[in-house]
Amino acid sequence: MNTDTLMENLLEYLKKMSTVIVRNEFKYNNFEDFVFKNGVPFKEMSSDKVRMGQQGNCFMNAARLSQNRKYTYCEGYCAVSDVPIPILHAWVIDEQHKVVENTLRISNNAIAVYYGVVFSGLYLATTISQRRYFGLIDNMEMKYPLITGEHTDFKDEKFYEEYLNGGSR
Repeated sequence: MNTDTLMENLLEYLKKMSTVIVRNEFKYNNFEDFVFKNGVPFKEMSSDKVRMGQQGNCFMNAARLSQNRKYTYCEGYCAVSDVPIPILHAWVIDEQHKVVENTLRISNNAIAVYYGVVFSGLYLATTISQRRYFGLIDNMEMKYPLITGEHTDFKDEKFYEEYLNGGSR
């Protein structure tokens, strides 16, 4: 399997899962729908070497790493070639928009692709401060403001402007 095929599979999963539950009272049906409609693909890994965080704590690990201004926080889904289903996950991207993974230990013979939302540092800091937990999309404590559409100013506008103008991905 190559990265293009794995990304196609991930997008197909998000598309299918986004219609499993239809919630007319919310802007988005579920996490997958939110990510599918607001996310972008990431297939390239950064060569940056960072200290790995604790397994199972991707949201905290990525949030802490994003405090380094050269990294930007992302949340969405990751598909790994030797894992049967995509996982809700957090990671950071470097200044060239390449993934810096500091939680998943991906085996040498596996490949990974990511599809997710690039969040502004201000939105990340404000939400974590109010919520007192890490993670932005799965936010039960604040009644899922991204899924309901209550929160609309969450994207890292600089990234999206560069992305839409053909910047590196």
